[in-house]
Amino acid sequence: MREDGNPRAISIASAANRSRLSRAGFTLAEFLISITIIVILMMLLFPFARKMREASRAAQCKSNLHQIASAFFLFASEHNSQLPGGRWDSDQVNPDYRDWIMTRPPDYLTAPQGGTIFKYLAGDLSVFRCPSLDLNPPRPKALFGPFNGSNGHIDYQAVTAFSGARLGSVSARSQMLDINNQYQPEVTPLIVEEDPLYGNGFNLTGSHETTFTMSHHHSGASHYAAVDGSVVSINEPHVTAAPFGADRWQSIAPSGNWVSLGDAHARFGSWNNK
Repeated sequence: MREDGNPRAISIASAANRSRLSRAGFTLAEFLISITIIVILMMLLFPFARKMREASRAAQCKSNLHQIASAFFLFASEHNSQLPGGRWDSDQVNPDYRDWIMTRPPDYLTAPQGGTIFKYLAGDLSVFRCPSLDLNPPRPKALFGPFNGSNGHIDYQAVTAFSGARLGSVSARSQMLDINNQYQPEVTPLIVEEDPLYGNGFNLTGSHETTFTMSHHHSGASHYAAVDGSVVSINEPHVTAAPFGADRWQSIAPSGNWVSLGDAHARFGSWNNK
């Protein structure tokens, strides 16, 4: 006799089918729970991963500033202790006293190879780029940049006031107006990260002056290389009421007086006579 018609056999088969269905349903539930756990973990880990990635980029940016500052000091050691020239020195007869970042006439497309310090950095173009800024270069022949991101050539600007200044005449003591318009002591900036609004907008140069502000793209802050060789992280007040930008900063001039670092047209060595 065939067992297909046996009630007992049918009962056993049905139980086996229910058992398989039960196991399949449990496996599906486990799968859904696993997916949920993975999604939750990813949501928790993504912000941490972003912070870690930005921390790595910020560290590289600080290293870039340190290397550029070292190149400035090497230049000074070979040029009567004077720092490199700035944007207003492109017409200097002595080519060593011209712009630290561009050729003559000024053109950001020639940066950084055309500047006076490039040879001190072993031809490393990446040193002049902040890894936290996305590439967003100006259109060909544009007078201004897109006002955000990197122009692809220079993301760092030198304080114009110190163009050609003798190292011995530049004090490490500076002060900056805080958000409450109270002066706070700071180490004197030499090379800064400028807000892309200026550095890749109105100001396609390697100069930091007047109302040009520092950036805030490193978790709300930026970095600058100081005249004492250190690299400082700072959250400069982002205000629109004058004075702002470089005009908010002062340092002690050779005369002993507090002088603005927003000098708009400083020529090679002019700081030495302030």
